[in-house]
Amino acid sequence: MQFFLDDSGTPIRLVPAGAQRPARRFDAPPSPPIPPSRAVPGYPYIRLSNDDDLSDNYPFDAFQDLRSAFASPSLRSMQTRMDYVQQQRARAHLQRQLLERQMHDQEMRERELREYQYRLELERRKRARIAAQQARQAYLERLQEEEKQRQLEQQKKAELAERKRRQTSTSDGEGAFYPPFHFFDHILDSQLKSRDDLERRRAQKSALADLLNAYFGIESKEEPMAAKPPSQSPDPQKHESVEGVRPEPTTADASPNDAKGEEAEQPFPLLKPGETNPSVLDSVLRVVHDRLGEIAADEAKSTDDDIKVDAVDEFKAAKPDDGVVQVEEPVDYKTLASTLRNRVNNLEDDDIFVPISPLLGFSDDVSDVGGPVAEEEPQKPAEKRAKEAPHVVEPKKRQSPEPMQVDGDEPSDSEFSRMLDNCKRQLCDMQEATAKPDCEAARRRRRRRHRRHHHKTRQSKDIAEPVESEEDKQRRAVRTIEDYILGERSKRQAQEVVASLRALRDIEKEVDKARIDYNRRLHNTQLSFVADKDGSLKLAHNKTNFVFHEYQEVLERQLLKLDEVPSFGDETVRHKRKAIVRKIQAILDALDQFALDQESELSEAGAMADMSSNSDF
Repeated sequence: MQFFLDDSGTPIRLVPAGAQRPARRFDAPPSPPIPPSRAVPGYPYIRLSNDDDLSDNYPFDAFQDLRSAFASPSLRSMQTRMDYVQQQRARAHLQRQLLERQMHDQEMRERELREYQYRLELERRKRARIAAQQARQAYLERLQEEEKQRQLEQQKKAELAERKRRQTSTSDGEGAFYPPFHFFDHILDSQLKSRDDLERRRAQKSALADLLNAYFGIESKEEPMAAKPPSQSPDPQKHESVEGVRPEPTTADASPNDAKGEEAEQPFPLLKPGETNPSVLDSVLRVVHDRLGEIAADEAKSTDDDIKVDAVDEFKAAKPDDGVVQVEEPVDYKTLASTLRNRVNNLEDDDIFVPISPLLGFSDDVSDVGGPVAEEEPQKPAEKRAKEAPHVVEPKKRQSPEPMQVDGDEPSDSEFSRMLDNCKRQLCDMQEATAKPDCEAARRRRRRRHRRHHHKTRQSKDIAEPVESEEDKQRRAVRTIEDYILGERSKRQAQEVVASLRALRDIEKEVDKARIDYNRRLHNTQLSFVADKDGSLKLAHNKTNFVFHEYQEVLERQLLKLDEVPSFGDETVRHKRKAIVRKIQAILDALDQFALDQESELSEAGAMADMSSNSDF
């Protein structure tokens, strides 16, 4: 039979005397539940295991005494404490399991963070490598741009030196004209426009000169040598034939085929009423011819920009011996025009308007016989006279009359009218200049002063304007585009430099503001220190030293901001950034010295205390 103190107690097995003792064990194996009918009446803790347990010799009294002994207060209190300890042990076991679970979670979290940090490190290295490559590429591109800019500057210097060399190598010390335009289209337009104006004025001057040459060519045939008055004696200077006008044939050279020409060489018929005297007309035209020569000579020496008529490189016609020209006033210009038209229409086919004379400086493609000639460089009047003075044109024999081909460029009546209008304008100018000699002299003096003042910048009118080739135009266009790009790049770089300077100014303001604020807060502040393992003192990170550490962190943050400000290669930005760095470094050195002084004071105080304690012993 088994005896249980309570439901959770260990069963006590009673063995009769002489019976075999069972094996000793600490806990009995679980037995099937005992039905309530097997329990001893009045003793719930005693259960019958066999039918013979209820025999008369069962020691109920012993069990009663045992129950009383186990039910004592001391055993009950001990059992209560054991139950409490068991509960605490179970609770501690649960807490240990919870902590182990938390530790496991922490280890997993730490492992995940370690893996994430490793991935971030790989990404950082990758981006750092890419950034280094980009920085290297940018550095190489900047070097290439600087090299290109240096080459452009060298090319500009070489071109400037070449231009100066060309200017100094010219005969009159004047350089070629380079218009101050950037695009060659404007240069071409201005050149074509000036060339058109020049050709138009040359055509007007050539028309008037052709008219005069044609008229003077007729004069020698109208008046024979024997019939000339003494005032018009033969003069070698007068008989110099103008180049471009056919010389007159002599009587010996005439042939029977020249009958028609001889009839045309007869003097003009008697004048009708209202018709101008030919001698007056001759005198007027001669004076016009001489005056045009003087104007051309003045224009060749003048640098006035208002004068646009080219120089006439031609000998002055001989004046009458008496030197006096009688001009009847007023002159009927309509009658003069009709007379000129009649006289020109009465010319022979061979004597119709001669080609433009090369001596005038306008005919570049027509010779004295009407054929094309090579283009010659215009010469100055003095050089022309020096070359042509000893030259005397021999009279040519008259050829047999041939039918002359009609030239499509022969002037019409409207063109002839324009020529006469130009002649009238020239005559009016001549009369005004003759009537006011003082004004003409003053004008010449002003021109001479103007020429002396602008001698270095004078441009010769007869120098052909340089014609640019296609390669020069392309090169100029490329230079213009490069200048524009470099200008835009310089503008953009200037804006970036301004932005960097503004950022540096803001950083400097923040540093000054922090210095004023934290110096006030750190004034008379006692820092706290802690002893290290080796006994040395170091600054503690606590509430007392919070302001000190915060001041250092603010300054270090400003240094990081300075590192982020680019300089773009500008010396101003670099100097400004270096100055701010030196200022921040000086403040940090002052803070370190402040902490070092307090640490030394504290160390000296501790040493004095140790010495006083040793002296007491």
